[in-house]
Amino acid sequence: MRAGLQALDVGIPPRLADYVLHQMVRCWRNGEEVKISKRAGSYVTCVTLIDEVGCDATRFFLAARHPILNWVFDH
Repeated sequence: MRAGLQALDVGIPPRLADYVLHQMVRCWRNGEEVKISKRAGSYVTCVTLIDEVGCDATRFFLAARHPILNWVFDH
């Protein structure tokens, strides 16, 4: 995507689209894993996570871990 935008030669900065891919986050609630299925519509969004544990806890959890590691969030 970045190369395509830069090929247009319209002043797109070299680091315009810099992506960090993360592993899937496993969520646990009350000692039981919350089964996440996009097809079934059962998943935990960031907004829901922030509502349940707070903005600061969510931000710390995401910032304190390397993006290529598997994450387990127990809330």
